[in-house]
Amino acid sequence: MKTVKAKLLSTVFGGLALVLCRAMFAINSVKEIAQQYELLIEEELTAQLQVNFVLNTFKIQVQEWKNILIRGSNPSQFDKYLKQFKEQEIIVQDLSSQLISSTFLPKKLIS
Repeated sequence: MKTVKAKLLSTVFGGLALVLCRAMFAINSVKEIAQQYELLIEEELTAQLQVNFVLNTFKIQVQEWKNILIRGSNPSQFDKYLKQFKEQEIIVQDLSSQLISSTFLPKKLIS
């Protein structure tokens, strides 16, 4: 009777150990996937913030162009607003280049 009981207990404990190992592996896999997902979300958020910053800077550049068109008949005003427009253009170009070269943008958006 002891041998049957011992065999049965060893089989049950062996099965429990196997289930425990698989559960630990599953928990570890879920943890790794959650970390990858968190990184993806963080990269997406960073890209979105950069795109919004470029958009806002471009809006400022458009406003400077409108200032040239509206107030540019006066030579001193024209020079002032043209200078501001060119400064904004450089900033927009730099920010756009940084955004395009960032690694977290989908490749189909860059092409």
